[in-house]
Amino acid sequence: MAPPDSADAAAEATLIRRVLFAAAPALPAPILLSSPGPLDHEAALLLAHGLRAAVLPWYSRLTPDRELLTVISGVFAAVLERIGQRLGSTDGQAALARFVGEELPALVAAHIEDVRACEAAAGTAAAQHASLATLYLSRAPHPALRVQPGTGEPLVDGAYLRALVEALLEALLPAEHWASECERFIVRDVVVGILRGSVLGRCTRPWFLVETAHKLLDARASKADEVAGTSKTATGFSVVAALHRLVSLALLCLSVLLPPLLRAYVELFTPAETQHRRRARRRRSNIGALTPGGPAWIAEADEPSMAPQPATRSAQSAPLLRLPPLLSLLSVMFELSNRALSRAALLLLHLAGDLGLAGLVETRIDSAMRHAVEPHRLAPVVRAVREAALPGGQLPPPAPPDPTPAQRRRDYARLLPRLCAAMPAPVRALLLGVQPATQEAALARAVGPFMGPPPAPHSPDEHCSGLAELANVRLYLAVLERLAVLIDPALEETGLTAAA
Repeated sequence: MAPPDSADAAAEATLIRRVLFAAAPALPAPILLSSPGPLDHEAALLLAHGLRAAVLPWYSRLTPDRELLTVISGVFAAVLERIGQRLGSTDGQAALARFVGEELPALVAAHIEDVRACEAAAGTAAAQHASLATLYLSRAPHPALRVQPGTGEPLVDGAYLRALVEALLEALLPAEHWASECERFIVRDVVVGILRGSVLGRCTRPWFLVETAHKLLDARASKADEVAGTSKTATGFSVVAALHRLVSLALLCLSVLLPPLLRAYVELFTPAETQHRRRARRRRSNIGALTPGGPAWIAEADEPSMAPQPATRSAQSAPLLRLPPLLSLLSVMFELSNRALSRAALLLLHLAGDLGLAGLVETRIDSAMRHAVEPHRLAPVVRAVREAALPGGQLPPPAPPDPTPAQRRRDYARLLPRLCAAMPAPVRALLLGVQPATQEAALARAVGPFMGPPPAPHSPDEHCSGLAELANVRLYLAVLERLAVLIDPALEETGLTAAA
């Protein structure tokens, strides 16, 4: 999502001041968060649009005074400050990185497996002519989720969302604001309105994901055209820089892989008793350097074992073969075990685990996850949520209409070849196979649980919601519940998040 230019930023600041701080001579700095910056601006703009859409239509009929909106802004600032304090601590940052790096990939992988299992069961004798929605809800039920008879549209109980948000606000609101039912209910309704409008209203729909993918590819193509128009000097510099990075990466891989390979080669011809004596001596010499927080595979490698060990891989090394969650998600999504090249890549990853590199891989992934949730990287996410939830602020100009079924089919058919062409050839061969004729089919199967092919024309389901939309809503509820527990772990005992 491109950042706003100076004119748009000035107009947005004017809107924030007019809605949130009408009586103030100037905007406070920071507005809502603990420090000024793009994320603070985007959060304030999202709140301003939410209040303008959910509160002003009825509040402006009662009084022209905007003092209540300023009070509500202070309440949101206090809530965000509490969230920032919890997630900004060492434990909070570790929990957030663990959610992004472990729990979220597991939820998405379960989403994919549930959708494919229902599609495989449809039409069989065991399904007993049940619809896809019935099969899915029996496999992945949620107490707040049901479907509209006839259209199959997913429906989420509004009382459930309000109860979840109110339970979260009870832990975050200061006591004086929680005691005021007016403030508490307005904050709750604004949050629920944004959640239902942004994700349940649009972002869970397959056609919206298809349109978003087209926009990202268009932006990528525009950026590529700008890069192609640069001077030859810049091109030459980029080539030299790429070669420099390639050589540095090769040297890094060599320095990381060579010691374990040499050690494994030497130990292959060393008796088990000699290996045990060397490990014991090495452990005694390094006992002061080992800490409980070190990688788990280091401790496992130094465990003594008096029994002779065979040179081949045994069942005791199985835990080291476990792929990191992100790689496991890719394996499930693209069905990597079904292709020879992908199986070879997975075998190399297994070998890296056997050689003791699992801790290094997990450390790199954890570092990447922490990098992904930095404030300046979250600002475009907040802007995308606002533009999806409240296009134009739900005041003039109005939100664009939903595309027709024919337009959805055209957009989906045009997306698959564009996605294939956007992938680098090695990545495309690794994830989708080496045969170009089957790559689009493999990609359609990978994105099907999220974007789902639109129903065929003139079919009974042409104007109905598909399985992908229902599953996307279920995934959204699971992610929302895990985020609520991440902010307030006590919610896990209330029963509101039992289905997550």
